[in-house]
Amino acid sequence: MQKLMEAVRAGLNHNSVEIPQTDYSRTYFDKEEQATVFLSFSENGARARVLQGRGGSLEAAVQDAVKKGEGVTADAVKLDILTGIQPVNKDTSWININRHALTYKRREDGLMFGDRISPLMFLPEEVEAYGMIRGGKLQQEHIFRAFDKHQLLTEDRLSKEIITEEWHDVYKFRTHSFYIDDDGYRELFRGHRVFNELQAGDLKEAVKLSRDNYFTQAVNAQGKFVYSFQPQDNQVPKGYNILRHAGTAYSMLEIQEFFPEEQLQRTIEKTIRYLLKKVKRIEVNGTDAQVIVENDNIKLGGNGLGIIALAQYTKVTGDRQYIPLMRDMAKWMLTIQDETGKFSVHKQIYSSKEHTDFVSHYYSGEAILSLVRLYQVDPDEAWLDAAEGEANYLIHRRDSKETKKTITHDHWLLYALNELHQERPKEDYAAHSYFIAEAIMDTQRLDQHEVDREWVGSYEMKGIPRSTPTACRTEGLGAVYRLAQRQEKKDMAERCRHAMAEAVKFQLQMQFQPESVLYLDHKKLCLGALHESLTSYEIRNDYTQHNISSFLSLYKILLEK
Repeated sequence: MQKLMEAVRAGLNHNSVEIPQTDYSRTYFDKEEQATVFLSFSENGARARVLQGRGGSLEAAVQDAVKKGEGVTADAVKLDILTGIQPVNKDTSWININRHALTYKRREDGLMFGDRISPLMFLPEEVEAYGMIRGGKLQQEHIFRAFDKHQLLTEDRLSKEIITEEWHDVYKFRTHSFYIDDDGYRELFRGHRVFNELQAGDLKEAVKLSRDNYFTQAVNAQGKFVYSFQPQDNQVPKGYNILRHAGTAYSMLEIQEFFPEEQLQRTIEKTIRYLLKKVKRIEVNGTDAQVIVENDNIKLGGNGLGIIALAQYTKVTGDRQYIPLMRDMAKWMLTIQDETGKFSVHKQIYSSKEHTDFVSHYYSGEAILSLVRLYQVDPDEAWLDAAEGEANYLIHRRDSKETKKTITHDHWLLYALNELHQERPKEDYAAHSYFIAEAIMDTQRLDQHEVDREWVGSYEMKGIPRSTPTACRTEGLGAVYRLAQRQEKKDMAERCRHAMAEAVKFQLQMQFQPESVLYLDHKKLCLGALHESLTSYEIRNDYTQHNISSFLSLYKILLEK
């Protein structure tokens, strides 16, 4: 198949290449004994054009499609071979699109209108990218949006039928997909590449793809991220979260540490400037401090993640200008620490200084980690004393009655305990870390016979498994791996490494790669980003943040091995 794909690519660009014979047995032949294929390629960054080819053999169908692409310049090409057709619903293909829901599998079923092969056939990825089915029903205007890419805008009868008719003869079809570009040839599964084996080089390329595309495209001139983006509709929902802003700036700094790039550093500087605009002064019981404020709210996690980002900036750049600011932000944390060691305020109203009852399970770990990271660039024992106070509270009070089934899979706490243990090696920190790690690994899905093959490596969670909750667990296990390595607990370290690798193979299915942005408009913004789940294509800055941090964590481990 690779030779056929190489010929297809050459043929599109030169229109003079003979398609080689290929040993392939899954081709579907219709009643007229014709095979059907589709070639997809993008020109000038636009949504992919799709050429349909038909012929008495697979090779003849491919040749027919290639001829239709005369004059095309295509650096990358995707081939879909038709492998089967059936009515859209079990008993009938004749449906009223306003009344009847469709029975179909997302990312597997394409749509065909009419009872025979026709130009009105849309690939599974197009059905998703254009939003042709929503709530189980056909969306006529969304189907029409794809007409241009199938050279159908001049087909007045077809256009009229799609837009005006309520009753349609609808079939669903399956294809087998292959892709080729300058980086090589690969077989696709449900529109994305599959990583059966994982090498350090794979993770390096995944990180650099994000660095060179998403992270430089998602930040505006003021340093603010495109917080959320819906690539099917090109919509940017309103809303922002300064904690996720700080966390994402931190992950960009992690990239800069390993794979430095001038454009990324300029983008990081902008994100830091935006973060600093949210800093305000506050006085608490005679102590002057500084806090991150968003919508008149101070959050423990805001100061925590802010310090984590600024400490990483200090480490990576060697620029110590933010040390005084980080000290002032940490002072606020110390003012809210009670006699048990607990940070007693998770959210405070800035204007009134009123404490709220809001509690986040993750803010504590973020706060501990921030104090340890501050200590690493500003070695004041007060920061470690405060970090230990909260850690001891969490282990011996908050989590004292938790079981492996009830303990929160808290990646920030695992980061924090590993680094606190490195500075003050108390066995409690290691024991609690291993306890949480065991709880995480107990919930990983690893048996292909029990779950869909795409789900392998994910963790038990409600609904379709998502990229970011999985990534967070990978991050946490990376911290436990390092702790176990220091303690020479080889079995625990190896189990963590294995779980991380299986999880990352799952996560990588949701990274937008060149082949998975073919049918989208804003390719550079999407490239390298991680979308929410296997069936949700929303991009949000923290989705990519956590996934990239997890990739880097495993990358370092694989390099060591």
